[in-house]
Formats: sequence, structure tokens, C-alpha cells
Amino acid sequence: DIPLVTLAGKAGTGKTLLSLAAGLAQTEDMQKYKKLLVARPVVPVGKDIGFLPGEKDEKLRPWMQPIFDNLEFLFNTKKPGELEQILAGMGSIQVEALTYIRGRSIPDQFIIIDEAQNLTKHEVKTILTRVG
Repeated sequence: DIPLVTLAGKAGTGKTLLSLAAGLAQTEDMQKYKKLLVARPVVPVGKDIGFLPGEKDEKLRPWMQPIFDNLEFLFNTKKPGELEQILAGMGSIQVEALTYIRGRSIPDQFIIIDEAQNLTKHEVKTILTRVG
């Protein structure tokens, strides 16, 4: 078992895509983990656009869109709403902002932290202590 893997590379080299493919293989195909948790920091590039309307999932969708883009590629979805149906049917993939990870215990999950270069040392330590 390899408890921690880090990926580094230039933009567009497939780091997120490869991580998601590995996570899906280990949770769905091999059933080594119960869930796949994908989290990213909510850090804007440039000026922040302020508050977004809607519930939590609607607010997070723009921040999580790169994850959903890669999942659409991996599942080869073509129609609007098709990915959401697949993910709801699986029930083992969770996409969320790192904002909500504090105070949680995350056992038996394959965890992907996307865009980790935007995290502080304290945030990285907080994430690592959640795994268990």
C-alpha cells in the first residue's frame, strides 16, 4: 500500500485526470476504498466575483467544474445531466470544497486534493490529520 502520492507537472498535463482515473479504479473496480472524495480549495484566479446564488452545490459548481469536466471525459458523457445521473447512481463519489473538511474523519476513502499548491502548510496538515 502507498499511503500518499503527489503529482507535479505543468498545466494541462493530466494530473487531475490521472488522479480521478486511479481513484475510480480503486473505488469502483478494485473496491479497495468505500468512496472517492475529491476536494479543491476555493481560491479565485484574479478578482473574486463575490457571492453566488443558490444552495451549497450550486455555489460550488463553478469551483468544481474542472473536476466535473474530467469526470465527463472519463465517463464519456455527451448529454446534459448525464454525468449527474451516473454519479447519483454510483453514490461513491463526493466532490466538495476543502472549506468543509475541518472536523471530519475520513476513513476508508481514496482522497484527491486538486490544486494543492494553493494551500498553506497548516491546511495541508489539517487535511492529512483527517485521514484515518
